[in-house]
Amino acid sequence: MTDYLSKKIKILSFTAICFVFLQHAINFTGYIDPNSVFAGRATINTIIQYSIGYGVARIAVPLFFLLSAYLFYISFDISRLFAKYASRVRTLLIPYILWNVLSILGVMLLQRFFPIANNLYTGTITEFSIRTMWQHGVSFQLWFLYDLMLYTLLAPVIYVAIRHTAFVLPVLAFVLWFAGLPLPPYLALVGRGACFYVFGAYIAMRGKTVSIPSFTILLWIVIIIIKTGKAFFPGLLPTVPIAFLDSTAIVFGVCAIWKLYDIYASSAGMSWIMQWTPYTFFVYAFHEPFLELLKLALFTAIGVSQMSMFVGYISIPVVTCILSMLTARMMKYGVPKIYSLLTGGR
Repeated sequence: MTDYLSKKIKILSFTAICFVFLQHAINFTGYIDPNSVFAGRATINTIIQYSIGYGVARIAVPLFFLLSAYLFYISFDISRLFAKYASRVRTLLIPYILWNVLSILGVMLLQRFFPIANNLYTGTITEFSIRTMWQHGVSFQLWFLYDLMLYTLLAPVIYVAIRHTAFVLPVLAFVLWFAGLPLPPYLALVGRGACFYVFGAYIAMRGKTVSIPSFTILLWIVIIIIKTGKAFFPGLLPTVPIAFLDSTAIVFGVCAIWKLYDIYASSAGMSWIMQWTPYTFFVYAFHEPFLELLKLALFTAIGVSQMSMFVGYISIPVVTCILSMLTARMMKYGVPKIYSLLTGGR
């Protein structure tokens, strides 16, 4: 891997976690699925939050899976499979367990001494089942690590399939995700994550170079605008499902962000971002339920209105990111052994 590509992956990973903040900071009243029309009153606030959180930021998870698979398979050797598994115990399993435990203990303490914490999305933490805690945890973003561990276990299957059938597995994974075909519960992993994970593995194993045309960026923006318009005005393009627009925007978005880095790779902004990339994993694992607590604190202090929701949506991700990175830096130099355990040695 070249230095240019290594730096690119680090910066895009950090960018993706910032996009995750923009998804989790959405504060609509009630939940809206990204594939559905908007169930509520259209305002400047809701339109902006939808177009960013359910538009631009939707590429975060696919990008994470793509990059994770690429890094796993770029130097993959089937003869060293168990060594790979052993390394993933340190980088995935141990951090997954530790962050779950810390989140559970943290929320329990908060709910014991601060009544506001009882309004968290978790409900009363003592009501969580062991299965829920293991699969999703209190820090719900950890589902990504859970799925990543399962994909890692399937490494021999993915490796053999790509090695001997070339693009068949990536195409199959893409069709299953993009077409939204109904699948039985035991195939729940076969979806968006699997699609981009398999593509990342394919690019790494086949040594493919990816050249993205600049107009992809414009197409991405146009599709997001159309999707947002259809979410608030369902009569727009009545024959085009919003799920189709959502998936198309994700595909073009991943390509566009890849190209955008190439355009601005030498800018001062990229150099500034690079200094924070070592903290990407910590920020990812730390930000929830911290971000949700900031939401509760803000709306308890100033009330809920269109203006306060907009202010919260813009400010809370920034505050969360800054405080998360400062915490990471203090722990890295103050308690390096604990920090290493929490981040899997990253």
